[in-house]
Amino acid sequence: MGAEQDAAALAAAIRDAAGQLIRRVRQESGTTLTWSQSALLSGLARHGQATASELAADNGLRPQTVWSSLITLEQRGLVTRERDATDRRNVHVSLTDKGRAELAADRTARENWIARVLEDEFTSEERARIAGAVPLIVRLARFEEPQQESPAAF
Repeated sequence: MGAEQDAAALAAAIRDAAGQLIRRVRQESGTTLTWSQSALLSGLARHGQATASELAADNGLRPQTVWSSLITLEQRGLVTRERDATDRRNVHVSLTDKGRAELAADRTARENWIARVLEDEFTSEERARIAGAVPLIVRLARFEEPQQESPAAF
């Protein structure tokens, strides 16, 4: 098997394993948040406040999906929306204290499940191997294609 086939097979295995892990963690955590709701709350925790368009771009979601989730999150008291004072077309969304608490509880439940499984089902050597792979996985997740320069306009 050539290097390209190895990379393609590894890519498929990583995608499959990541998907299985994400689904399992979500299932086992007992959280009341959907994936997109959790992603939006996380984005707001990172940025402080954002517009729906910014959240959509940040999370690779459609603006309609973001608005739908934000309405639900607002009804649950997890976010607030406020019109921009200088540009009334923009609406800024922020986490409420309840939203921060819900996000923290969601993260804690997910991390507790992972920690419990790591402790119960993996040897210390296996945990060390997983720990060594984490920086590589983060690097893979953060990779961005180099920007190609646009041809100059005439």
